[in-house]
Amino acid sequence: MFPILLDIANLKVALIGGGDAALSRLKALDEAGATGLKIFADDFGKEFWEISDKRLVTRMPYDDEIKNFNVIMIVDIDDKRAAEIAKKARKFGVMVNVEDKKEYCDFYFPSLVRRGDLIITVSTCGKSPTLAHRVREIIGKIFHSGWAKRVDEVAYKRQQWRDIGLSMREIAQMSDKYIDEKGWLDYEELASTKKEA
Repeated sequence: MFPILLDIANLKVALIGGGDAALSRLKALDEAGATGLKIFADDFGKEFWEISDKRLVTRMPYDDEIKNFNVIMIVDIDDKRAAEIAKKARKFGVMVNVEDKKEYCDFYFPSLVRRGDLIITVSTCGKSPTLAHRVREIIGKIFHSGWAKRVDEVAYKRQQWRDIGLSMREIAQMSDKYIDEKGWLDYEELASTKKEA
C-alpha cells in the first residue's frame, strides 16, 4: 500500500448507496470539501435526502455515467450490484472502493483524526477497521482540538519567515525551534489527554 491524501475538491466523486454507512461517508466527504460529488441511491432515509439535496440521483448509475468519475465509493448496496458497478468502474479506469469488500477496492479509508488542517490517519489496509478505529480514538485524545490553532499558529510564523526572505531550510529550522519552545511534542504534553478550551 502507498498512502496518499486526495484533494477531492478537484475530483469527480460518486457515492453509491443510501444507508447509515453511506450517510456517514457523505458527511465525511462534505467535511473534506468534495465539490464534484454526485450521489446515486434508490433506498435512503430523510436525513440522507436532506443532506444530499440536488446531488442525489434516485437510481443506480448508468455505464456512461460511471466512466465520467475519478473515484467511486460504494456503500450499503447488495453485493451483486456492488460487484457489477465495481467491475465496470475498473474497466473504465475509475478508482473504486466497496465497503467491506477488499477484492473490489483500489483504495481504503483510513481512520481519521482531523484537527483543522492537521490530518492524522490510521490504516490496517482493510484487514481490521475496528483496530484502526480504536487506535484513532487514542490518537484523537492525544491530539486534542487545540491542535487546530497550533497548526494555524506555526503556519503564520512560517509565512512571517518567508516574508523576511529566509530559505526553506532556515524556515524548517525555525519551525523546529518554535515547536520545541512551545513544548507541543514533549512526551508529557502528548501523554496528557487534557482538552484545551
